[in-house]
Amino acid sequence: MPEQDEIVLAQVGLIEAEMRRIGLWSEEPPSKESFNYALPYAKDSMAFSQWLQFVFLPQVREIVGNYEQLPKSSEIAPAARQQLAGWDKSAHLLDLLEEFDNLLER
Repeated sequence: MPEQDEIVLAQVGLIEAEMRRIGLWSEEPPSKESFNYALPYAKDSMAFSQWLQFVFLPQVREIVGNYEQLPKSSEIAPAARQQLAGWDKSAHLLDLLEEFDNLLER
């Protein structure tokens, strides 16, 4: 596995761990209907934290696991800042998401 992919997977692990630590991790997935979203980040069918957990993190892991090319950029941090604005516990998670974005721009 290329070093970049290992770094990305490690970052995804840190994001998951932080989501668990601050209580954003859910043991129950959203309804199947929630995955039929039309808006970016599934704003029309699930909470941003659910999208991170059940769509974004699995997709990144799948891309790396299938040795596919990761996108050349990511805008997860700005979306997260908007969705989690004003929530004190989110500061470290936002930093981790920004680091993820920066990893893809290398």
